[in-house]
Amino acid sequence: IGIELGVSLPISLLTGRAYPSDPGRDADANDDRDYAFDAQGIGDLAINPKLRISNASRNKVGFGIIPTIILPTGDKAKFLGEGQLIFQPTAVLDTELGNQGWF
Repeated sequence: IGIELGVSLPISLLTGRAYPSDPGRDADANDDRDYAFDAQGIGDLAINPKLRISNASRNKVGFGIIPTIILPTGDKAKFLGEGQLIFQPTAVLDTELGNQGWF
């Protein structure tokens, strides 16, 4: 049995533009609208503990679980995060292939 801990915190720089723009009702440039978004900041913090139950190097098949927890640290309004706590479990099944187990 083995335990590992992974942590990720993305840093994002976003910029975008939507077309078409709205020139407004008059020829006056004061009522024009350009649709765009700009944001920068950190995203959601992901904590990835991995619990290896069976090792593929010692057995024919390896098995592990990764119960990821994503904390809402990013701003949802700026598209930097989901805005909610997320639990995302994953099961891992692996094996080693080839004469030396290179694959």
